[in-house]
Amino acid sequence: MSSKNFLALDVGERRIGLAMADSQVKIAVPFGWLENSENIVQEITELVLRHDIDVIVVGYPRN
Repeated sequence: MSSKNFLALDVGERRIGLAMADSQVKIAVPFGWLENSENIVQEITELVLRHDIDVIVVGYPRN
């Protein structure tokens, strides 16, 4: 079975927290954050291409 790369997004009003994971390791590792701006889609797209992301997971806010 081939390994998949995951990008997890924790979306907030001002920032989007990032974490990356690999299906073989089975644990997410914090990867920093991005400012939530008008260029956010382009910035996430660049991350997906640069890190060969297969799956994007978006967190569900509790509040």
